[in-house]
Amino acid sequence: MNAMSAAEQSRYHEALRTRQGHLSFDADSKLSAEDRGKVLLLLSILAVEPAKAAPEGGGNPTPVARGPRKLSVFELARLKRDIQAATTSATAPELMRQVVWSIEEGSLKRFTPVHAIHIALKKIREGAWTRPNRMPPNWARAMSAPAVLETCRRA
Repeated sequence: MNAMSAAEQSRYHEALRTRQGHLSFDADSKLSAEDRGKVLLLLSILAVEPAKAAPEGGGNPTPVARGPRKLSVFELARLKRDIQAATTSATAPELMRQVVWSIEEGSLKRFTPVHAIHIALKKIREGAWTRPNRMPPNWARAMSAPAVLETCRRA
């Protein structure tokens, strides 16, 4: 790491954070070919999403979701019901927005949707839920694709 330039270190940390399997090195990189190979090997290993451990009785491990995630209508309805049961009606809409962002784009994305919902609800019940750090202040979930909306307007 010490032999990497500041730009290479920045790209390396970004690749680790986003689980990318590749990194572009500077043309005048101070890393040897062997060291670059080790860095790329490490990134490719870490880029593979770990599977959940198989249950005690055997069975196939469940892979964690990758890529964009959208909660289903049923998951959203259950989440809304459970948030309203756990909090006051005045704070429920904002909590719902925060939890949905966290599950679809934030730190809870790494868990399966059901597990992420349970984590968020437990934190809300215990009073430990805080607004997600990188959540945009005016984020709103797009409920359907623009093409679908345009089709509905024409009809």
